Amino acid sequence: MSSTRPDPELERIGRQIRRAREIAGLTQAEVRDQLGLGYATVSQWECGRQPPTLRNFLALVRLLGPPLLELLGLDGLASAGHMDERPVAGLGETIRAARMRAGMSQQKLADQLRVKQSTVSQWERGAIRPTSENLRRLRGLLNL
Repeated sequence: MSSTRPDPELERIGRQIRRAREIAGLTQAEVRDQLGLGYATVSQWECGRQPPTLRNFLALVRLLGPPLLELLGLDGLASAGHMDERPVAGLGETIRAARMRAGMSQQKLADQLRVKQSTVSQWERGAIRPTSENLRRLRGLLNL
């Protein structure tokens, strides 16, 4: 019985997907759930055992944003206008103020959005930008 070593390029891509996911403050389960994937799919990508389909890669780019493109060396796509990577001035402060007006802790907001509390903290500090899906959900929850 022979074991086949994953392709080095797939392993590199997998590492970059994992890093972009971590930058976004998401778990494998959160990515899987938000993209409607099978149980081990994200793990398979990150280990370099299986590449994402084009459809799933595009969904990943929408979910994880420009950091994924930058890590993969495809950031020219973002600067060419294919992705909106411009920061929103004061977005973190806006999220924090709206959360506080709603009388919510970071943990309560995180629980309602099904993200980590540290992710909400990073949004409020401007360290990372919420995904478009999380922005939509924030607008609904906090009346932004």
